[in-house]
Amino acid sequence: MAVQGLATTDAVIVAFDDHLRRVRGIGSSARESYSRFARDFLEAVLGDGPVDLAHLGVPDVVGFVTEATARYRPSTVQLLTTALRSFLRFVRSAGWRPCRGTSVLPTSPA
Repeated sequence: MAVQGLATTDAVIVAFDDHLRRVRGIGSSARESYSRFARDFLEAVLGDGPVDLAHLGVPDVVGFVTEATARYRPSTVQLLTTALRSFLRFVRSAGWRPCRGTSVLPTSPA
């Protein structure tokens, strides 16, 4: 199912950033990091096309985090997984994806 009214990655990220600011009270620096990792995730999984969150699955989440562990230091991977958990909770709370992909995210030592 495509996100109604949010057909692009940019629109989803803007909505996520707004959620982080208004609902979670997260500052601009953390929001930038969270949004960057959420954007990287969406682009890695869904590409440049329309955002269809129904295509997100557990293998996508695990694969993205696994690839990140080869590129980033453990502290960055920890931030990435925190950001991805927040993003997936946002997607679920917005009703765009019913699954609980957050449960498959590993915790990583800093």
